[in-house]
Parts: sequence; C-alpha cells; structure tokens
Amino acid sequence: MRICESLWDSFFAKIANPLEYNIYYPAELLVALSARLPPDSAARICESVSERMLAALSDPEFPDVYIASIAISLSAVAKHLEPAACTRICESASAKLLTIFADPERYGHLGIALGGVSAGQRFHAKALAALAERLGPIAASRICESASEKMLAFFDDPKRPYGNLADLAASAVTLSSRMTPVVAARVCDSAATELLANFANSKRQPDELVRLANELAALSAHLPSDAAARVCEPVSIRLLTALDDPASDFSAIAHALVSLTERMQPAAAKSTVLRAIRSLTRDEIISVWFGKKTFDLLESMAMASRHLDPPLRQTLVHHFLVLRFVEHNWGNSLLQSTLSGLQRQEPHYAAMSSASEDTKYFTVPVDQEFLTLKLTTQEVVEFLKSPMKNGPERRAFLDLLECRYGRRFGNQWAFVEYAQAENLALDFTTRVKRPDPKAILKNIHKLIDDELVKP
Repeated sequence: MRICESLWDSFFAKIANPLEYNIYYPAELLVALSARLPPDSAARICESVSERMLAALSDPEFPDVYIASIAISLSAVAKHLEPAACTRICESASAKLLTIFADPERYGHLGIALGGVSAGQRFHAKALAALAERLGPIAASRICESASEKMLAFFDDPKRPYGNLADLAASAVTLSSRMTPVVAARVCDSAATELLANFANSKRQPDELVRLANELAALSAHLPSDAAARVCEPVSIRLLTALDDPASDFSAIAHALVSLTERMQPAAAKSTVLRAIRSLTRDEIISVWFGKKTFDLLESMAMASRHLDPPLRQTLVHHFLVLRFVEHNWGNSLLQSTLSGLQRQEPHYAAMSSASEDTKYFTVPVDQEFLTLKLTTQEVVEFLKSPMKNGPERRAFLDLLECRYGRRFGNQWAFVEYAQAENLALDFTTRVKRPDPKAILKNIHKLIDDELVKP
C-alpha cells in the first residue's frame, strides 16, 4: 500500500495539471494501482482525481482533443468510487460530451486533430458509452439517445463534412449498446435506413461496400427480425455482384456476407450462401485466392454453410476441410491449429492429448451433424504419404491418429504396423493420392448448382 500511495503522488503531479499533460496514461496506471489498495483508500484517491478531471472538462480553455480521453479515463477511475459519487461525476462528464455532439464545427476541428474528420465522433461515442456503463440503465439510455439524435441529424447533411456514413453508423452502434432495446431499435433503424439508401444509390469501390455492409449488419443486430432482413438482404445482393470484380478482397466480402446472413430470412440466407460459395470457387478466380487467402475464405464459407440443409452443409464443409490441407503456403501454425480442432472431436482426445491453449481451430457450427465431421483415416494416410509433410506437419497428423485410436505412434511406420495388425484395410502401398483442388471444386459447383435449381 505504501508503494502504491508513493507512486500515486508522482502521478498526481501530472494529473493535477491536465492542460500541460495528456493524462490518459497516468490515469490508466492509477486505476491499476487502485486495484491494489483497500477499497476506502482507492475511493478517496480516485474521487480526488475524478474531481480534477471534471474541473478540467469545465475549463473553457481545455482542448477538445483531450476531452474524450479524459472521459474514458473518468469511466475507468469511477469504478472505484462510491455509487453516488460515480453517478454525479459520470453524468457531469457526459453532459460535457453532449455539448460537442451538438456543435458540428467542433467535430470538424477535433476530427482533423485526431487524424480524420470522422475520428472525433467515433471517439466521443466510445467515451459516452464508457461513461454510460457506470450509470443506471435509464440514465445511460437517456444520455446515449440524446447523443444519437444529434448524430442522426448529420445524415441529412448532403455535404456531410463531419464524418462519412460508415463512421456515423459505427457511432450509432456504439451508443446503442447502452440504450434500452426499444430506443436502440429506433435509433438503429433510422441510421440503417439512411445508410441503406446511400448504399443502393452510390457507386462505391468494393472495400467501401464491405465497410458499409459490416456497419449495416451491426445496426441490424438491434432491429427486429423482419426489419433486420429488410436491411441485410439488399446489401447481400450488392455484395454478391462485387465478387465479380477481380480487384475485390474476396475474404473481406465473405466475412461481411457471413455477418449479413445471420440477420436474414432462412430462404434468402440459403440462396445468398449458395451463390457466394459458387462465386468464390469459380475457376477464373481460383488462382487469385487459392494461396494465402485460403484459410480465411474456407473458414468463412464453412461458417456461412450453417444456413444450408444438414446433408449438404456436411458434405461442403468436408470439402472445405480437405482443401485446407492441400495448400502448403499457410504455414505450420495454421495447419496445426486446424488439426488441433479435429483432434478434439476424436474419442481418445482427453487421454492422448495434453491441454492446449490453442483456440483458433476450424470453425464449424455446433450441430449434431458436425460433431462427427472428420478426415477419414485413409485421407490422413494420403497426407502422411506426401513427402511435403515433414516435421511438425507430420507430427500433427500422427497426433490426430493417436486421438482416434487411443495409442501412441512414434512415427508413421508405427501406425502402419498397428493398422496392419488390426486389419484396418488401409492402402499404404500405392502412390500418394493427393487431393485435386480442381476436382473438389468441381464437386462443390455441382452440389450448389443442383441445389439452386430446386424449387
């Protein structure tokens, strides 16, 4: 405690003069120190600091560029205050921030100081949401709704010098997280309507479309299902056309489509997923993405396939799974993380594998059909036959077999002896049957084409 209070004295010298120092980092350190103090000492110190910060916010000469950083720091410091003091300080700081939401000219200057015209608004929305987190639900919703109303007025400005549409939408999403559901739905519906109109009427580059689509998907999370579908379905159609542009970031579009389909009606989501997978795997763009982008694209398509009927999605995800092992350029860490996920589905995983911190393994929906999804043993054998599978890669495949059969295999020959002794009927003698990516993709195309022509 003596050490913490001594350090506090040195920080206080900076915090006591906020016009001279950026106090964000000293305040953050103070919060960390307060966690080591008794509650009464932490409350006393943090209240003193909060009063200093609040006084700085009330100073007309205090630079706008520091207001949001102080507000975020106040939110962190307020955690250690008594409830009454926390409410008083956070409400006062929120009122100061609201004056900036009402003054567009200050946004213009502030945004330039922060590195972009719209950056000021996003940062202040984040600060208001942080302060609102320390207030009761009614007060928090009132403050964030007031800021949103001022912000939504910017949508009507045709010149819109205070922030682009995507940034305005991002600010609305941030503020909506602290509103009551009814208020959040109303605010997000207004923002989504304006954004959707601009999305449909403008000619934008694919990367801009992706940004707008992601913000619309985030807004739709606060809307009723029918309103969310009204927003997301036309956006998904526009994104599908962007897949025809060879300059597009296919992985980014795929991730955006995954987010949109979560808020669409089942039939529309299914059609979108099928068309997206068909487009992403067409022959003329395989050479563009089949390499370093393989990991992200296949993961996105596997996630999106949850909207398909179980037999079809299981077949498709198995194809995606095999494709992930065909490409050699992702690096050992990606291959091992995928195999780590497969190992967890095997019957002897708990006994044969030590606890792993790896959580970035193959993403599939947790449905009954996917609990049995796996590489067949013959498929694993074909990968082990490959001379490209050396060192960690070969070991990862052997670990998978250990988790499947419940015994250790020091090398591939140990598994061969075991398989022959157990009459597993595996082919070890013919040349490696390396999966043919084009043949797999052809099968995927046929499955999807057959599904698309169904009534």
